[in-house]
Amino acid sequence: MNPERLKHIFDRFRLGEPLQLELARGGKIHETFLARTSRGWFVIQELKPPFNHLTALDAYAVTAHLIGAGFPAPEIFLTDRREPFYSDASGVYRVMRRMPGHVRETLTSPSMAFEAGIMTGRLHSVLKDIDYVPQFHLEGFHDPAFLVQKLLDTARKDPPKATPVAGFIERFRQEVPKYLPSKELPKRPIHGDLKVSNFLWDQEGRPCALLDFDTFMLGAYPVEMADAFRSWCGKKDGPEGRRFDQSLFDAAWRGYRETAPSWTREETAALLHALPLIFLELGVRYLIDYFEETFFSWDPSRYSSRSEHNLHRMTRQWALFDEILSKRTVLEEVLNLRRAL
Repeated sequence: MNPERLKHIFDRFRLGEPLQLELARGGKIHETFLARTSRGWFVIQELKPPFNHLTALDAYAVTAHLIGAGFPAPEIFLTDRREPFYSDASGVYRVMRRMPGHVRETLTSPSMAFEAGIMTGRLHSVLKDIDYVPQFHLEGFHDPAFLVQKLLDTARKDPPKATPVAGFIERFRQEVPKYLPSKELPKRPIHGDLKVSNFLWDQEGRPCALLDFDTFMLGAYPVEMADAFRSWCGKKDGPEGRRFDQSLFDAAWRGYRETAPSWTREETAALLHALPLIFLELGVRYLIDYFEETFFSWDPSRYSSRSEHNLHRMTRQWALFDEILSKRTVLEEVLNLRRAL
């Protein structure tokens, strides 16, 4: 984002003169800046495709609803035309108030997982009353069957690149259908991407705000929570290797149930299948981007290409998928499903 464009954005959102500006690190998709003016600290984002002005409209509607209910979400600002975004030939931009707290990439204790569950339960309880239909739709998001077909179609167009990963493609083709829900689950307003880094945390290890409502949608609670548990409980490489931390799962589920709306028995049972499926879904998305190299960011200091980084991410999802299958009995006990299944 060049200085002239930044100045234009400052003017359109009436932020005042910039006193400090820095590029935010760590985002996988959007380009994000932190800006300080006489009015305080702001977050300026350039939305990257496929996200667009409809994404900004949805995020504004849901955050306004949450803030009105006392839930900690970032205030999104309006332009001089009373719109929650500014767009021109160069892209789509928005401005939010910078929230206190810091970003974490992992949960390190059951107490943190419990608190994340508490906040997510509150989120679902507040969102169930929102009177708004999302306008933006991210193609294939939380639609594993669609993604597998897209993977197969994409691979056929690039045989040289497909050959080294043919075994992974075939395994996705075989495994995904086994975990698809047998019947339609209730659709409810959900966040869509409750990964650890979308929470802000205080110094005591408690979440103090929730960020990134670009995937706000009507979806199933079991899918939402499976994706959350994937991030919260799926430990990265370390002394114990790749693993799904059962103690974090137990604590997070207990916290969530304290504040969440009631689930049907069928929804709780569906979570048992959604957990392995969510690792498959993300693995497919990484493998698609192995071919396309357009969606996820990558770390050039660690990998030779975006494709290589996506392959690493994809193989990690397989490792966690295999582990989650080995823990089915334990998960049934945590979910209190042993007598029902």
